[in-house]
Amino acid sequence: GIFLISEPLAGATLSKQTQSSTESPIFIVGMSRSGTTLLSRMLDAHSEIAILPETWWYVVLDRLGCIEEFTDPWQSSLFFNEVWENLKSYRDPAARIVATEASKRLRYVGPTARVLESLGQAYANERHAKIWGEKTPGHALWLPQIRGLFPRARVLFMVRDPRDVLVSYDERWNAGRRGAEYLASTAALLKYYLTHLLQRPGFPPEQIHWVRYESLTAQPSVELEDICTFLGVDFEPSMLAFHHQHENVEREMAEGRHHAMLSKPATTDHVGRYQQAIKPAQIALVERLLGEEMQILGYPPSKSEGLVFTSQ
Repeated sequence: GIFLISEPLAGATLSKQTQSSTESPIFIVGMSRSGTTLLSRMLDAHSEIAILPETWWYVVLDRLGCIEEFTDPWQSSLFFNEVWENLKSYRDPAARIVATEASKRLRYVGPTARVLESLGQAYANERHAKIWGEKTPGHALWLPQIRGLFPRARVLFMVRDPRDVLVSYDERWNAGRRGAEYLASTAALLKYYLTHLLQRPGFPPEQIHWVRYESLTAQPSVELEDICTFLGVDFEPSMLAFHHQHENVEREMAEGRHHAMLSKPATTDHVGRYQQAIKPAQIALVERLLGEEMQILGYPPSKSEGLVFTSQ
């Protein structure tokens, strides 16, 4: 059946407390450039939680045709190698753990869940944590498959004003050119992700918690307390001081400048940036493309009366 959120998230109760078992992993998903890294750093600063950097597990498994089971040794070999490649540039023990676990499973065939669980548990053990989790925004497109392997998992959906997301996309991958064509094509990509998040979440509501970037940066202690309740753990002040923890950082050489804000406490400095960053006509175009999703997420449109679109 199709699941659709029928009321704006701004006025909805965004979470329900689910089981508190420390055996249930956490998956952080959402749009890229929406604050998933910020959220993962905050959770990773909790003494009982260890969040793996971006593994892209399910993307690799889907391409290799082994989401449910490794039926041939070459699949598991390629899987371990590709995940190691994804993790090796992080200043984090994750890549070493993948290599160690791979050495224990040479020519492995069997259930995929067993491999992912062993990787997650080994990472949690390394970090002296009880709960393991994983953060790959793109896994929003594989939520039914995640539930197939981890039916008791808890999912954190990260959402942010799509207009600010587009500005961040443009700066990260388009050199800040602010072209209408790039903004429109990226808006189409966001629509694709939001369709999956809003209509096909893959999990029952009690296992899902929506996290709004604007709220997380404006009232981090309030939001984190709600998240901890959802996860069944006690809030810890260390989560607010996540920027002091450097063990789990994004690819510092390649991406450090794009995550520069993670070196200081959470701030609302980047909320509403689109108002100065892109032109009114471009804002109106984005709202034309993403208006329905913005309404569901609780982001009101800007005032754009009198604008007429050309056929181009």
